[in-house]
Amino acid sequence: MQKSFAMLENVLIEIEDGLKVDVDTEYLADKFNMSQTHLRRLFKVAFGQSLGTYIRSRKMASSIDDLLKTNFNILDIAFEYGLGYEQSYIRSFKREYGLTPGDLRKIKNDDKIKRMSPIRLFDPFNMTDYELMKHDTIKSIQIGEQDGFDFETWKDTGDIAMSLTRGGGFKCKWENAGDAIFRTGKKFSESLLHSQIGKIEVDYGVSYCCTEGSWLGVYGWTFDPLVEYLIVESASNAQLPKVNQKASVFIDGSKYIIYETTRIKKPSVIGINNFKQYWSVRADQRTSGIISVSEHFKAWEKLKMYMGTMYEVAFAVESILSSGTAEVYRNNVTLDNTILGKKNNAKNFA
Repeated sequence: MQKSFAMLENVLIEIEDGLKVDVDTEYLADKFNMSQTHLRRLFKVAFGQSLGTYIRSRKMASSIDDLLKTNFNILDIAFEYGLGYEQSYIRSFKREYGLTPGDLRKIKNDDKIKRMSPIRLFDPFNMTDYELMKHDTIKSIQIGEQDGFDFETWKDTGDIAMSLTRGGGFKCKWENAGDAIFRTGKKFSESLLHSQIGKIEVDYGVSYCCTEGSWLGVYGWTFDPLVEYLIVESASNAQLPKVNQKASVFIDGSKYIIYETTRIKKPSVIGINNFKQYWSVRADQRTSGIISVSEHFKAWEKLKMYMGTMYEVAFAVESILSSGTAEVYRNNVTLDNTILGKKNNAKNFA
């Protein structure tokens, strides 16, 4: 697994070096001496998107600098990045970012683009030793608050590092971890049911590299009953439940399989205890999108999987017997139409 992990890091670097040449799946498979099918499969498992789609997305994102910083005409830019003819490039750009290359040049600001996919997959080499040694990097079990978001780290074994970014985002790295979890979101007073909080949604975007055990999605706990809940959007060889399937539901355009499992004398937010786990596992994995959290809660309760008072709702990345890296570049948590972290439009859920 470590060999595959290192190889994929080199694939990302090769893509970056070849944005203005004809880098494609065939070239990369030949470069790394493997079949195209195997390379596509490894890339999909590790990053939750196809290799071809990512290469085109990177070329498109890289062309933004040329649009804003040069006077090259749009046809020349499209040709330089191998993005087809001018009209094809314009259509693809608008589909990717919500406006045309010409519109972007008029506003002269890439903050206006709709980042429907990551501008760049998280490169583990960006998480430099210096960055991981900064005073504000979290390397142990910790609970805190920053930028209007609550954060928490937990681990049993291995090394972890978590660097918080703006708006509930974070970068994290784990090495030889048994069980380690990184999360940011909102903690509550433990007196409110989810129905009292109102509609809960999470709009997220993640880039991560882990070919071993990990998952990402919405995570939290409730009290009375004590429940650990997980909405799994993407998983890489993680130890997800294989028994006690309750039902399947369609939410946010995909099928989710619902499970209920029981943990006996295991770590919880109130120490070693017995508790239930509620799971919704997405069938077609993804690493960005909107999660209608409240719809999962309602689906569970229809199956008599009852939720107690809310301890938290958070976006999380968890390691299970693995090493890896992740960057949560978007984490918009909405509680009853209030976006978490927006200081001028906040409600008191304490």
